[in-house]
This record gives sequence, C-alpha cells and structure tokens, in this order.
Amino acid sequence: MRSILSVLVAISILAHQAFANTTLPANETLEKFVGDWNMNLLTHKDTFGDRGGPGNGTMTCKWGLADTWVDCELDSVYVRLDHYVLKIVLYRIGKAGTVGAFVTNSFGGGRLCIGDWASDNELVFEDAWIDPQRKWEHQITTYTFHSRDKLDFMIEVSKDGETYLPHSSGVYTRKTCEFCE
Repeated sequence: MRSILSVLVAISILAHQAFANTTLPANETLEKFVGDWNMNLLTHKDTFGDRGGPGNGTMTCKWGLADTWVDCELDSVYVRLDHYVLKIVLYRIGKAGTVGAFVTNSFGGGRLCIGDWASDNELVFEDAWIDPQRKWEHQITTYTFHSRDKLDFMIEVSKDGETYLPHSSGVYTRKTCEFCE
C-alpha cells in the first residue's frame, strides 16, 4: 500500500511539474521563507466560527539537511483559540520553480500540497487543507511577497472547490535583529 501511494504521489508531482507556470527557481523560493518572523493575523468568524478574531505569533524557518528543504515552525495565540502550533516543511520538486509543502497543526491531520507562482510576487498553494473534521474540503493559501522582510498570507476555504470564502489572513514581518521581540 505504501509503495502504491508513493508511486501515485510521484506521478501527480511529475504531471503537475510538466504544466507549472513558475517565476522563481525553487531554491530562491525556499530562501524567501528562511528567517525569524513576527506575525499578526485575523481569523474570519464566517468560516472560523466562534473562535474567529485577531491573533499574533512567530514563525521560524531554517534550512534542512544540505539545503534541500526549509523547516518552519509557527507558534501563535488567537484571542478565542488560545495556543496554536503549525509545522510546515517546504521542499524543492525537481529543478522547476514548483514547491512542495507538508503541513500539520496542533489539531491533527496533515496534507501534502503543491505551490506555484501565480505572479512575480504571489506563491499559491491549492488544497493545502488539514481540517481533520473535514468541514472545508478545499483551501487556497496565497503568500504575497512585498519585500525581503514582509509577506502577507490569505487562506480561503471552500466546501465545493468553486466558491471560496476568507478563512484567515495576516502579515509576517521579518525580525531584523538577534534580540528583537
């Protein structure tokens, strides 16, 4: 079973790579995430429920073994959710600009997803959802890079893959000194 799953994942990655419209090579894309970040965010009550509201936190992204992936850990606090942890592993897929991601969170679940450049500053991951309750079947996560030290994110969710609603959004600002809070 595991080998069949591995073959299916490999085929889907290769097929996706053949049609990818990329802007940056994968290593340059991964490099954009490396560093220590502060985060401010807003979860939308329409899709996040009663737990919706403002939050803040930090994200640290470091190169993995031989600079082949980037390991990110996000630690945040939402007003109505308390503590939330997210782990993202970003990795190269071949020589193209396509980037893979495996995401898990403190609620459980996980998903393998593929990101492509939609424009010269927007990296979009589709169906990057990790909801173990399967309330929302589809997700689009867009990272918008404004500069080396600032990036926005927007998460949109959908039940049918057609109509997407805002789920959460926010801004990452790079910490610029060793002792910054």
